[in-house]
Amino acid sequence: MTGTTYRQFLKYAPGPFALYLVDTESTPHPQVVWLIKTSHALIETLGPLPLIGVRNGLFDSPSAVVVLSMISLGAPSTNTLFECWMNGCNQNHDGLRAIQVLQSQPSILLHLFDESGNERRALRIDNTFQTFFHQCECCITSRTPWAMSTFDTAKAEIYLRYPSIDALWTALTA
Repeated sequence: MTGTTYRQFLKYAPGPFALYLVDTESTPHPQVVWLIKTSHALIETLGPLPLIGVRNGLFDSPSAVVVLSMISLGAPSTNTLFECWMNGCNQNHDGLRAIQVLQSQPSILLHLFDESGNERRALRIDNTFQTFFHQCECCITSRTPWAMSTFDTAKAEIYLRYPSIDALWTALTA
């Protein structure tokens, strides 16, 4: 994604997906926001007080530490699940920075974008996961750094264990 802004990425990358961004420009202190690209139709069905669920997972494999936040939007019978993977040893270390910021950030802003990359809605949820992200940082910093390819392999192993997004969601603790 070198040279590509997140807005360009959201416009051209096929959805649905979720990713995190450490925002250092719009607030006095850095904050992590989740950017979710989904269908305009889904965004419209959420209503004024949408159901939002978040489950987190820390996968400490022998080769890498994989951090996952999953976001559920909508009623349980029709919800859509999004995965947001974090690598504490990625090239510019924004994964570790996001994990550190999430340890003290009181809420998380979710920006919802449609298929064209247009922001349609922003939602704020309480960040009740500070302890989880502290555990993640301790686990990551206690290990020898790993390469991105090692992280990708560890992530692929998770997908082998949990072959569907629903199975992965079920495996994570609420």
